Amino acid sequence: MMHQDVLMRQVQQAAQAIAQLLMHRRNGQPDEALAVAQEALHLHFDLRADALHTYTYGHLAERFRFDTDAHADRARTLSDLLLHLGELRRVQDRGDALHPLRLALRLELDRAAHARRPLRSTDRIDRRARHLTAEALSTATRRLLVEQYTRAGQFAEAETWLFRWAKAAPPSDAPALAAAGEAFYAHLRAQPDAALAAGDLPRAEVAEGAEAFGAHLNRLQAA
Repeated sequence: MMHQDVLMRQVQQAAQAIAQLLMHRRNGQPDEALAVAQEALHLHFDLRADALHTYTYGHLAERFRFDTDAHADRARTLSDLLLHLGELRRVQDRGDALHPLRLALRLELDRAAHARRPLRSTDRIDRRARHLTAEALSTATRRLLVEQYTRAGQFAEAETWLFRWAKAAPPSDAPALAAAGEAFYAHLRAQPDAALAAGDLPRAEVAEGAEAFGAHLNRLQAA
């Protein structure tokens, strides 16, 4: 287990690298920013950027815990580095941009799922998710997107991802999708009208969405 002082020093050093990376991005120096991101991944997280495609999320999950603020900050910092790496690779139109973005999103979702309180803002999830389609994500990540947007009270966004999942899902996803949909619409039905309106999903639209989702699910189960 990593000692707390070592953990905090690692987070601080990685944060300094991110500040340097951001300076290069603001100055229109993507190559320099990319070099900083790659070096920081290696120095502070023992990850090789050129071999990142060989890492599954399971490989990263083995190294992380979320039960203390320091451990959550470590995951947050790595998520930021992976996000910048993916965005910089996209600017360069590189084919290896997708995987670090997937990893960045999953780390952020797991960090949110272990938080003691619901998210006050989903900005960090939004920034990572907007780069990705449901087709590019695992079943677990799709489920976490629906759950975390629901937990944050962003019901319309949660439903959007539920439908994206339904449209992209293979038949093997049907049980997980059915469970997620059932939990989502049961949660919505239990909400007061004011909460539904605040989440951009008025009660009349909840019934319509549940019916449309059921039709998607039936087609998937029949496939």
